[in-house]
Amino acid sequence: DSLVFYVAESGSDSNDGLSPNRPLRTIAEGVRKLRDGQPDWLLLRRGDTFSENMGGNWDKSGRSESEKMVIGAYGEGPRPVLLTGTGKGITLFKRDRREHLAFVTLEIRAGVRYSDYGIRFVSSGVRDVLFEDLLVSGFTHAIAIQGDGNGDARDIKIRRSVFLDSGGSTHSQGIFTHKVDGL
Repeated sequence: DSLVFYVAESGSDSNDGLSPNRPLRTIAEGVRKLRDGQPDWLLLRRGDTFSENMGGNWDKSGRSESEKMVIGAYGEGPRPVLLTGTGKGITLFKRDRREHLAFVTLEIRAGVRYSDYGIRFVSSGVRDVLFEDLLVSGFTHAIAIQGDGNGDARDIKIRRSVFLDSGGSTHSQGIFTHKVDGL
């Protein structure tokens, strides 16, 4: 019962997005269509560049460890690029439970060099999240995963990814984790 939504530069948000032949145009519309608590997939076309991020505060979860919600790529060629402007690429910053997620085969690039976080998940409700085959570059902080005052983030996997060119006038870092149980 998974739904797979396709997004491409040449798409249209008036399409249903349920086929590579009828892709959506924006990531925002694709994220809007994902169903919380379901094993839906959002796939961005390889070789395309999107001048947007994954939206505001990430508010979706998959169904279970074996039925994750997947955000990834389709087609042939290089990873799809999210050119984020001055914002974060993917962010989750609240106490809501978000779990059973996989972010795979994406390039997240700062639109303004050293402007923010590439990926930032700060919540004790973060569980079972996979980050794989990512290229994150040009941010002050490439990826930060941490629990909060209510507890630890749990079961985070970071595999086969490259975090590079982190810098700026503040404390820059490639990977920062704190209060994570199972990394």
